[in-house]
Amino acid sequence: MDIYEYFRKKQEIIERELRRYLTWNGRFPEILAEAMSYSVFSGGKRLRPILMIAAAEMIGGDLEDILPFACGVELIHTYSLIHDDLPSMDDDQFRRGRPTSHRVFGEAVAILAGDALLSEAFYIMAKSSSERNIDPIKALRVIYEIAEASGSRGMVGGQIGDITMKASELDQSSVEAIHLDKTARLITVSLRAGFILSGATEYEIDTITRYGNNLGVAFQIMDDLVDAGKEKKGINLVHLIGVEEARKRAERLIADALDAISVFGEKADVLRELARFVIARRD
Repeated sequence: MDIYEYFRKKQEIIERELRRYLTWNGRFPEILAEAMSYSVFSGGKRLRPILMIAAAEMIGGDLEDILPFACGVELIHTYSLIHDDLPSMDDDQFRRGRPTSHRVFGEAVAILAGDALLSEAFYIMAKSSSERNIDPIKALRVIYEIAEASGSRGMVGGQIGDITMKASELDQSSVEAIHLDKTARLITVSLRAGFILSGATEYEIDTITRYGNNLGVAFQIMDDLVDAGKEKKGINLVHLIGVEEARKRAERLIADALDAISVFGEKADVLRELARFVIARRD
């Protein structure tokens, strides 16, 4: 399988759907629509929605049922990046080679654009569930899990740990616990959503959770390796244990992720290639 071609094709589908959902048509104040679109269409990889689609496809899910939730997760991810870049957080000046949202639109508009994307994500998921007659029990469970994974019990809670933990309190397990919430939870819930909406068993959902948690922490370590040598705020395993040990840890996590999905046999080939894609990242 050519994972890059698979990635490209899924990106095209997700881009099309995101543009459809975020078509202005007077739905948002114009400056807000411009700021929302600026960040959403800034060249993101769309990893989380692609993982959701890949998980659903693996067990025979309906792509059209999955797409609103896949797009919703991507909007949540984008909102988090806008807020992460703010001067009061990471104070980043560029993202993906372009000035960050607050540099272009000002801090107030950037904050509100992030807020709007978070709300729009749940609006899209709930509205589409009703329109497509998706099983309401499955839809409600997925919306609940995405809310949990993105809020104080997940991503936001991890971000709080990232900015408040003292250096004296850090060890490898505490750093990885923060990475699990800050980064892995949204990756894992994307996979779980694909399975839940497609009718997976609880055993299958538990199995994909193990894959997602390991993949997500490895993804964060690889991000830190890419940024090694740069001045970055926040918790960083690379600074704690060094480049070589951090890379070895990421490789072990990917091995554990691959082991988790071995029970699915050839059906999990796409997820295997996506895991290898993560560990092979260099920039």
